[in-house]
Amino acid sequence: MMLFFIGAAVVLIFWFFISTRSKRKAYEAFNALDEAELWFSDEGIISSSVFFSAYDDPVLVRNFGASVIVGSGDKADGSPVGFVLEVAKGSGVIEGVYLEPYGIASDHRTGSQIAKMKNVPLIEVMLEMADQHRSEDWG
Repeated sequence: MMLFFIGAAVVLIFWFFISTRSKRKAYEAFNALDEAELWFSDEGIISSSVFFSAYDDPVLVRNFGASVIVGSGDKADGSPVGFVLEVAKGSGVIEGVYLEPYGIASDHRTGSQIAKMKNVPLIEVMLEMADQHRSEDWG
C-alpha cells in the first residue's frame, strides 16, 4: 500500500511540473502575440484570424532576446498571408517577413528542426522553404 502512495505522489509531482511548465510557455507565447498586435494592425491582418506557433529558443532567432512567431492569418480583404516574426518584449516586432505561399507556415516544425541542425535563424529557413516550394511549383 505504501508503494501505491509513493507512486501516486511521484505522478502528482511530475504532472504538476509538466503542467506549470506548459502554462508558462503558453503565457510567454501569448505575450509575444500581444507584442505583435501593432504589426498585425499596421499590415492589415485581422488578429483574431491568426493561427501561430511561438518559439523561445535563442538558437532560432537573429535578434538576441527575441521570440519567433510563425503563423498565418487573413488580411482585411480576405486574402490569406503567412508570416514569420521576431518579437522582443517591450519592442514589438523587430523583424517580420511574409511567406509565399502562406501555407508554408504550417511546416514550422520541420523548419525549426532544420534551423537547429544548420544553426541558422528560423526566419531564414522558412524563407528558403518558401522559395524552394515556389520553384518546384513554377519550374
